[in-house]
Amino acid sequence: MADEVGGHVGDDGAAVEHAATYERFMGMLKWGVVAIAILLILMALFLVR
Repeated sequence: MADEVGGHVGDDGAAVEHAATYERFMGMLKWGVVAIAILLILMALFLVR
């Protein structure tokens, strides 16, 4: 009964792969936000001068 809730029975490989993909996505998202923030700061510095 409990195995049917998650959709596929015994599909642990996909869950592990999804977790790794999610972790990588969060890492890229974090560095993307940092890069955009730095870019905006540099643009502001050059435009103010």
